Amino acid sequence: MTPDMNNTELYDPATGIWTTTGDLHVSRLGHTASVLLNGKVLIAGGLRHNHETNTAELYDPSTETWTLTADMSHGRYYHAATVLTNGQVLVTGGDDAGPTNTAELYDPSTNMWTTDSSMHFGRFFHTASVLINGNVLVAGGVNDEYHIANTAEFYNPSTETYMPTDKTKNLPSSYKPFILTSKKVFALVKIIVQFFSTQNYINHFKQIKILNDHKLSRRSRKINSISYEHSFY
Repeated sequence: MTPDMNNTELYDPATGIWTTTGDLHVSRLGHTASVLLNGKVLIAGGLRHNHETNTAELYDPSTETWTLTADMSHGRYYHAATVLTNGQVLVTGGDDAGPTNTAELYDPSTNMWTTDSSMHFGRFFHTASVLINGNVLVAGGVNDEYHIANTAEFYNPSTETYMPTDKTKNLPSSYKPFILTSKKVFALVKIIVQFFSTQNYINHFKQIKILNDHKLSRRSRKINSISYEHSFY
């Protein structure tokens, strides 16, 4: 199983060279990293020592250091984090002892999290894309039954509510969306699923199941029933 780590590196496109930078306070994997409008980077959630963490940290490029910020209300990993047009960060879904439909907002001006309306569907390994009108399209992922989801829903930041939309067709659990000039969203299959090959992806959850047998007993019963009919390239 891939270990959670706290080391970080910087890539310089001008030289093509990587250099080490400040370490995270909390080791983690399966977290999100979002560039804020002020240039700082927000790291949120992830898996730490085989348990979901609700911790979050801010990276300051000017000092190359990390600072702990307020904790999220829910521990989660393999969630999605989206920087909204107002500068806030929307965190949706993830795995919290099972696919969750919870969501919360981070406000950089106060460094605080607030719980938000829940999605209609629990999911992880999904995407959340800001559209030209400021709304967010949440799509795909793995659903409550541990099957590949083809559901999608819109998030309206002004009302902080979700509205289901038409189901997507033949959508794999991990894909990369692109906002086109035609204002449509095109989903392109990722070359790899996060850092897993298909077999590693399956083995990862089997290992978590073994290590967290009591906490994840429901997952232990369901994980083997996941349909992998879709190919991961």
